[in-house]
Amino acid sequence: MSPEMDLYTAQGVRLSYRIAGLGSRAAALMLDLCIQTALGVVISLLVLAATGSRTNLLAVAVLLILNFVLFFGYYIVLEGIGGGQTIGKRALGIRVVAADGSHCGWGRSILRNLMRVIDYLPFFYGIGIIMVAATKEHRRLGDFVGGTLVVYSEGAAGAGELIAGMQPDPQCGLGAEEVEAQLARLEPALLQCAELMRRRGQLLKDALARIAAGTRAEIEAVVGAQEATSDIRFLEHVMFLQQAISLPQDVREQAQAFPLTPEELRQVRALWLRADRRAPKARRAFLASLQGRGFLPRRDQATAWTALAQIAFEQKSAS
Repeated sequence: MSPEMDLYTAQGVRLSYRIAGLGSRAAALMLDLCIQTALGVVISLLVLAATGSRTNLLAVAVLLILNFVLFFGYYIVLEGIGGGQTIGKRALGIRVVAADGSHCGWGRSILRNLMRVIDYLPFFYGIGIIMVAATKEHRRLGDFVGGTLVVYSEGAAGAGELIAGMQPDPQCGLGAEEVEAQLARLEPALLQCAELMRRRGQLLKDALARIAAGTRAEIEAVVGAQEATSDIRFLEHVMFLQQAISLPQDVREQAQAFPLTPEELRQVRALWLRADRRAPKARRAFLASLQGRGFLPRRDQATAWTALAQIAFEQKSAS
């Protein structure tokens, strides 16, 4: 069983991650090495073809330089642009994050990957394997130097869990397509945003404002600056989009095809925004009445309510 670890972001928000162990990291590494080997063969053939298939000092020098760049650049570039994931890590469902749970970033990726030279010693990641197996957080030397962890990439689903009360901000032009295209890079910020939305009733006003501003800045660093009514409304908008994105396509289509009256749409919006103790019971009762008429009868309540809210607020924006 992989250990779980609570990390605290720069804004003081707690995020829970499952730490990736030696098995998943080794499997991801083997897949990445296969891809690197294939790329190395292609590069070698191209260099040899360009030099007339003659082995000469120039060809050897070019091959050494290109393979050096490939060995380090493959990990640095993919982790930098892929939200901490190489092809192997993505296939195994793991990713690199900063030690505080935030986005890995270019600087940390460069540091952790340059240390592969030492982690590789005495042969085939001997030091790295020993450190990953022996340390509580399964970190190799590169992780300690770069200030990183390798965790299971299951946070996107967690960020998409039902959080009632989220609604789109009419002043914000950020769309679901933009969020979906950047999900890998946004995952740490989305996790932080989801945790903040769940805990905001427990936070003092000043602390909530400070954390919301910091979280918004992290999201805008990926999607660009956005107009919004306030920082909190911006985060509600992003969470609403995230929850809508998490819906399967067939659920979206079935929900949109279901006939809802204007009064029912108004009730959906009102129930979605309710935060009192009786709100969950009222939502269950209303949903049961719709499911009795054939609205997503085989879907769980969280999925059905997310679909309802998406339709209700989309139609309100359109009107």
